[in-house]
Amino acid sequence: MLRLALICIWMMLCPIFTPKTLAQDYQKPSPALQQTITHSTSLTTRLSNDNQWLALLSPISAPSIATLAMPEHKLAGLRIAAEQFLPSRITQRYHHLTLINIKDNGHRVITLPGGYDITELRFSPDSRNLSYVSLTPEGGYLCVYNIAKDRHQQLSNERLNGTISLDYQWANNKTLLARFVIAQDISASQPHVSISPKTKETSGKNSPQRTYQDLLKTSADKQLFSSLTTSQLALVDLEGKLTKIGAPGIIEDFSVSPDGQYILSRQITTPFSTQVKYDDFPTLTEIYNLNGQLITLLHQSQGGESRPQGKDSVLPGPRMLHWVQGQAATLAFTKALDQGDSQRDAPLRDSLWLLDAPFTQQATRVAQTQWRITDIDWAENHLTLITERNSKAQQI
Repeated sequence: MLRLALICIWMMLCPIFTPKTLAQDYQKPSPALQQTITHSTSLTTRLSNDNQWLALLSPISAPSIATLAMPEHKLAGLRIAAEQFLPSRITQRYHHLTLINIKDNGHRVITLPGGYDITELRFSPDSRNLSYVSLTPEGGYLCVYNIAKDRHQQLSNERLNGTISLDYQWANNKTLLARFVIAQDISASQPHVSISPKTKETSGKNSPQRTYQDLLKTSADKQLFSSLTTSQLALVDLEGKLTKIGAPGIIEDFSVSPDGQYILSRQITTPFSTQVKYDDFPTLTEIYNLNGQLITLLHQSQGGESRPQGKDSVLPGPRMLHWVQGQAATLAFTKALDQGDSQRDAPLRDSLWLLDAPFTQQATRVAQTQWRITDIDWAENHLTLITERNSKAQQI
């Protein structure tokens, strides 16, 4: 009887799990369950500089299967979608945009061009425009939405190079600064089978470091990393005119001075390491004017492999170079007083320096600290809040 009962149950289940059924595509649940899964209770907001407009952004709760299945290159700590020159995982992407007029509480639902997701939304300094990156199947494009005219505009047909970051900045009310893709043959940099031996050479220096995943391993990796991350830093105005800033390079970071007259640029240089990530590669820090002319070379750093041991150890030379907010064009940076070695006995470890435009004079030291400087906040009347850290004592 038991055997007969099992046979009956098997015959009842067979029509459900037929090969035809199993071969079908993913089945969607009921509309109510779909709404529960896709519903997002968290909204991201942006407030305009004049406090008149509030932008409400609805984030995508989960990436699509197509996005997750997209091929990616894992290079020096980066994960890159090579065909789009974008990160393979963009966590902050939005599909709905609403503007609220704070004065009269008016709501405006903004239709996104092409129905594409967007990211990196910002108000212009005069709060008349909203800039954003449109994430198309081809790549990211810099766009601007004119609030008064209710009109979208793609500023350039050139794609953004977001392999390191999709960050960009408003230089003034009519001009933005961003990285753009340069024309090159990526296929020539794809890894290939090599019959030559793999060799490694030591520098002869003791440089113990922690290990990371997705590091560069071969010369082909290094070539592909360079090809994908090399970009052209450029200014683009609301009419679409591009002004190149310097030569193409691997631009890691950039910023415009508060007065809008200078550009601070930091780019990665060779040699590329096989032991640390891209943000520990040697860098070159320079200052340009808005015409794209080089003003001065500030600093050329070593690679992170040569950093001394210790949690609070740093490389010697200027670090944390940035513009002082509230001043026209003043650079601030820190410099170690202990050669960057936190294990060395030293009464003072760090110092804070200022350098004013036109950046030809000697920098002025304004502070010295007992511990390593980890953060700097600028207030009015030249007041500065400095955060220090002593990891060994677990104190801040």
